[in-house]
Amino acid sequence: KAYAYNTISDSMCKSSVSNYKTKYRLSTPSLTKVICSGTKKYTATWKKNSKASGYQIEYGTSSALTNATKVKITSTSTTSKKVTVSKSQKNYYVRIRSYVTVGKYTYYSGWSSKVKVYVK
Repeated sequence: KAYAYNTISDSMCKSSVSNYKTKYRLSTPSLTKVICSGTKKYTATWKKNSKASGYQIEYGTSSALTNATKVKITSTSTTSKKVTVSKSQKNYYVRIRSYVTVGKYTYYSGWSSKVKVYVK
C-alpha cells in the first residue's frame, strides 16, 4: 500500500487534512544479472514481482542516465530481456522498476540500483 500524506495547518485554523491512501504499492525490483550477450546487446535478468503489470528498463551511457532510453515490458511473467543498443564498445548503465496499471493510471515502484555493463 502506498500512502500519500499531506497536512494543511494554519495558525488561525487548527485543522489538518491527512491520510490520502492508495492501495497500490510495488516493491523495487533488483537486477539479478546484466551481461553482454553479443555485439550491441545485453541481457538483463530480475526477480518476478507478482503484483506488477510489467516492468520498465532504463539504460544509457551516462552514469546519471541523462537522455536514457526506456524499454517497457508488458508481460508479467517476463523476468529477462535482451536489449539491443545503438553503440558498441561502450559501458552502459542499466536500472529497472516495476509498474501496475489501474484504469487509466500507472503506478511505478522506485528505480533499482544501477548496474554497469560493457557492451562489445
